[in-house]
Amino acid sequence: MSTSIPLISSPISEPWTAWILLLLLLLGGMANVLQPDSVVGSFATILTKPERQYTDTQRTVLGQICIHLFQIGTLGMAYYLFCFRSGDFTLARYGVILLMVAMIYGLKLLIMLLVSYTFQLQKRCASITVHYENLLCVFCCALYPLLLVMQSGGTTLLLRTLVIILAGAYVLLLAFKYCRAYLQSPMALINILLFTLTLDVLPLLVGYYGTEYILSQSLVQL
Repeated sequence: MSTSIPLISSPISEPWTAWILLLLLLLGGMANVLQPDSVVGSFATILTKPERQYTDTQRTVLGQICIHLFQIGTLGMAYYLFCFRSGDFTLARYGVILLMVAMIYGLKLLIMLLVSYTFQLQKRCASITVHYENLLCVFCCALYPLLLVMQSGGTTLLLRTLVIILAGAYVLLLAFKYCRAYLQSPMALINILLFTLTLDVLPLLVGYYGTEYILSQSLVQL
């Protein structure tokens, strides 16, 4: 009498992982179609001046929804694959991580709306917000191929290092944008540093440790 050996649950053994990655790719493609060059064109803004305005890209409600879902879904999958070591790789856990990322994402958008009151530079804030959204889109697009490799081959030390380097480059580019937009006095540098740590570094750390907690033994039933 033969007995079947259960397969170890992993990103590559779970079919839903590939479907989620495909859905994220479709969301990114739809966002670029509904808002021409909103995704591809964001790469052209990496090193441009923050004061430059981009009025040629017409935003649509559906396009914005697609791009926000693409970014939230990509960040959620990145946290899950980055922190996953062993155990069951389940859709339920990904859903909880996704909810956490969405809450952090929404809070960051709210803080960006309040930045103008902090620096009292409404026009520059309106401009830097566009660059902020573009850099986040670039960050998620750069993460996506790494997710494909981690999903199929596991999270190796090299891949983890690449993700950390990518996240570091993303934060440094944002800090560079903030300095070019707001650095008018030595005191402003302190505000920029605090703003970068609060809005960019802290959410990344909260997402990482939050995912570690979700994957801990206390939530193993998920």
